[in-house]
Amino acid sequence: MPVHPTAEQIQRLVASTDDGPVVMLNLLRFKERADGIDEGVSGAEAYGRYSSAAEPFLRGVGGRLQSAVQVRDTVIGPDEAEWDLVLLVEYPSRAKFLEMATNAEYLKIHAHREAALADSRLIACSAVAEQLLAVPRGDGWFVLNARDARWLDGHFGAYTRFEGEHRFPTIGINIGVLQPGQPACMYHAEDEQEDFLVLSGECLLLIEEQERRLGQWDFVHCPAWTKHVFVGAGDGPCAILAIGSRLTHETVYPVSALAQGHDASVERETPDPAEACASLPDDLPVGYREGWLPGG
Repeated sequence: MPVHPTAEQIQRLVASTDDGPVVMLNLLRFKERADGIDEGVSGAEAYGRYSSAAEPFLRGVGGRLQSAVQVRDTVIGPDEAEWDLVLLVEYPSRAKFLEMATNAEYLKIHAHREAALADSRLIACSAVAEQLLAVPRGDGWFVLNARDARWLDGHFGAYTRFEGEHRFPTIGINIGVLQPGQPACMYHAEDEQEDFLVLSGECLLLIEEQERRLGQWDFVHCPAWTKHVFVGAGDGPCAILAIGSRLTHETVYPVSALAQGHDASVERETPDPAEACASLPDDLPVGYREGWLPGG
C-alpha cells in the first residue's frame, strides 16, 4: 500500500508549469497499531505526533491546513470504509510543497507518518474553491451579499471581510459571528479609531477593564488606544459589524485580569499580533451557515 510517491510522480510535480496555489488532498488509513518509531500506540496517535511535528515546516513555506474531517459512512461506493481521515492542505505553489517535502529536518519526522499509515493517497488539486464563491475581482466597485462572501472560521469565531483579490487600503470592514463564551480576539488596543454595531444576539464588551452587556443595535465607539474585546453571550450566535481605519497600524496586547477570565488575554504584554496568537490554529475557509446573520 503506497505511503510514498514514486520517482515518476515527483518528476511530474517538478515538471508542472502550474505555479499557482495547490491544495493537497490527503486520504489516510491508519494502522490499528503503529510500528517502527511509534510501536505501542495506535496508528491515529502516531499520525498525531507527525502532524504536530510537521506544523512548523508547513507554516515555514506558507502552507496551511484548510480542513480535516473524519470518515463516517459511505454513501456511494463500497460499504467497507477505505479511509479514516481526509485532509486538505494548501501550499502557495508546488515548488513550496517540494521545498518542505525535501527539507532534511522535515524528513526526520517522516518516520512517524510511516509508522502510522496502512495506506494513503496524496492528490494535487487546483485551488479553485474561491471561483465558486462571489469573490470580488480587481480593485473596482462591487456589490456583494454577506451570505455569498468568503467566510473563515476559527478560534475567534466566524467572519467575513468582504475583500477579494485586493485588500481594502484605508478602511477595514468585517462581520464577525461569536458563539456564547467565544472571544472575538485577544484584548488589545490600536492606534486607529474602531467602531462596532451589534447586528444580532448578545455579547459582552470588555473595555478599559470594565464589562458591559450588549444587545442588538448597540453601537460601540473606540477612539485610538482604547483597550477592548468582545465575547459572545446569551444562548445563540452574536453578529457584530466592525469598521476601522487602516492608515497606520500599531497594536498592543496588554495583560488583563478581566479578559483572562474569558480566555481573551495574553500572558505577557506584546505589540506583535503573531506572538499574541502564536498558539492558535489557522482559520479555515467555510461557507456561510444559516442563522449566523439576522433574517436567516
